[in-house]
Amino acid sequence: MSLTLEDVVCLHHEQLRTISQKLIYLSIQRRASESGWTRLGLAELQALSGLTESGVLKTLKRMQKVGLIEVMRDRSHPHNKNLYRTISL
Repeated sequence: MSLTLEDVVCLHHEQLRTISQKLIYLSIQRRASESGWTRLGLAELQALSGLTESGVLKTLKRMQKVGLIEVMRDRSHPHNKNLYRTISL
């Protein structure tokens, strides 16, 4: 599912200040399965947001800290992607 400019503009939340933050949040939300979880890699989030790897990691950490997302780390294989789920605003 693709994001539109209207989707980004409509997302008003005090913790999502930049377009990159909004794009990451909405990408996680829009790609979620019925259980609410989505599996995304850092490279995908970098491409979606235009941020560097460290920028994506900082954004994800901040979103988790303020309660916007949940993260389930998959350490069973070094190339596995983490699972993410947005928390309703």
